[in-house]
Amino acid sequence: MLLIGIPAVAQQPPYDVFPPADPPYYRVRYEASKEPGELIFPVNYTIWIPPGVKHLRGMIVHQHGCGEGSCKSGLTGAYDLHWQALAKKHDCALLAPAYEQPEKADCQMWCDPRNGSGKAFEKCLADLGAKSGHPELAKVPWALWGHSGGGHWAGGMVLLHPDRVAAAWLRSGVPLLKADPARPGTKAHTLPDAALRVPLMCNVGTKEGVTVKDGRFAGVWPANEAFFGEVRSKGGLVGVAVDPLSSHDCGNQRYLAIPWLDACLSARLPKSVGEPLREMPTENANLAEPTGAEAVVASKFNGDALKAAWLPNESISRAWMQYVKNTAVEDKTPPPPPTNVRVSGNELTWDAEADLESGLASFVIERDGKLLASVPEKSNNPFGRPIFQNLQYSDTPTQPLVPLRFTDSTAKPGDKHTYRVTAVNTLGLKSQPSADAAAEDARLPTTKETINSVGMRMIRIEVGEFAMGTEHSPPKDRQEWEQRDSDESPVHKVKITARFYLGAYEVTNRQFEQFDADHKRFRGQRGGSKQDDEPVANVTWQQAAVASPFTKNSMAGFAAVCSESSCPWPKPKMTALMRSSWWIVRLRMPSAGGSASLARSRMWV
Repeated sequence: MLLIGIPAVAQQPPYDVFPPADPPYYRVRYEASKEPGELIFPVNYTIWIPPGVKHLRGMIVHQHGCGEGSCKSGLTGAYDLHWQALAKKHDCALLAPAYEQPEKADCQMWCDPRNGSGKAFEKCLADLGAKSGHPELAKVPWALWGHSGGGHWAGGMVLLHPDRVAAAWLRSGVPLLKADPARPGTKAHTLPDAALRVPLMCNVGTKEGVTVKDGRFAGVWPANEAFFGEVRSKGGLVGVAVDPLSSHDCGNQRYLAIPWLDACLSARLPKSVGEPLREMPTENANLAEPTGAEAVVASKFNGDALKAAWLPNESISRAWMQYVKNTAVEDKTPPPPPTNVRVSGNELTWDAEADLESGLASFVIERDGKLLASVPEKSNNPFGRPIFQNLQYSDTPTQPLVPLRFTDSTAKPGDKHTYRVTAVNTLGLKSQPSADAAAEDARLPTTKETINSVGMRMIRIEVGEFAMGTEHSPPKDRQEWEQRDSDESPVHKVKITARFYLGAYEVTNRQFEQFDADHKRFRGQRGGSKQDDEPVANVTWQQAAVASPFTKNSMAGFAAVCSESSCPWPKPKMTALMRSSWWIVRLRMPSAGGSASLARSRMWV
């Protein structure tokens, strides 16, 4: 199988249009193979890695269904904010395959993993692991979600790799466990004992043969019923959830699927990377009639337990009863507030995380404390609750992706306004408002890189999070202290809440002396640097602070920001200019004379 770059000349409509895959997104694509047993369709894999995660604990796979339309929808699966919220909670990646199946081609050639898609999937994990810097991707457990043919694929992967699968949600599609003469092109799987320990959920629409017995999708429920019966009769941890409103579309299933997967991942993911999956607890299980509406603790169930739908705990049992009644799964917690609101001219942008239980429906924009607009004015989801990103048939965002952006067309040039943004989930619950944000200084560069007035190459640092520090305890001796500063432990997350520019390289003697020509006489003292292009040394904190307004546009060129622990000498009062500095470098620990080196451009925020 050939790995090729993106974009590729071989890609044909409708598979040639997809969002960019810049970090934290990564993508690989493989051409079709002509080798026996390998995948006969091209395939595109896009993955999202939660920013700041050091070691992935698992991976969530969102697998589309059969047909050209559903296959195309897989191109946006990794960009879904709601599914990302689940992945982030558990330090998991979110992977969305997109098989480039022609409309009339045989779906079984990819949705049965034995026909090459299983091998391609495992190959992509190694390749994406290398691309993203997370080689553990090749070994972490999987939580699988699949729709229609994707359910067939996800179920097949459970049967082939039960020790790798934490849980699987099968929407409107399951693999065959016994040969069906009416489906000669579909090969039956065997049911290994290990698969009986994997939590499964068969999720169908009531119009797929439950209450509506005719039509194109009437055979979906009989197939699910047979699969469920075979697995459950052997003690398998499998449930059934009938969507009372839908047919073969995905409806509102995510409001039960995501909490269910959350419960399974919480119970099964190993505490340490590399360890095997934990056994799914069964002592708090609830049982229900597969097409019924009431669930009870297993000890109180009056029927045959091996014919009852299995639910992992009381919380999921309550959500299941609400879902099978009208899909109105309750949620009493508001979404997280938006962060990093930025104003450039009359355009607002922001970052947001979805509410784990109920996703995102919209955002409320306030200007100067008064309601200004809702974004979007009207959400679009023909299959269920209105969703900010809109939804396609196979439960993925529409293209082009809806941006987290608003243009204030009523703002007059020159007027200064303060804005804040509030998130609203799909049940109408509102977050706390974001922090107030005003327009950035108009002199702030708009490019990712710029050169300041003393020739320093500056790189824009975006809003986000990163893991800062080394080890979890201070240095034990001087030798260790020389290798890392005492304030570098413990490792901790740091959130950057506003963009700024950071020098790509150390501040040099030549550059600093454009500010202070007299500094040249200190070159070489106390073992410091001597040459023009060596990092400047023997600079006090006060000198670096005074240098702040030196560069053109009255903005900072050498502003130094350091923590209390790393600046034991007296510090001048932090000025407003320094707080708004564009250029930030961190001083190293001072020598006995109270001077410090700017040799390493580490960041303190």
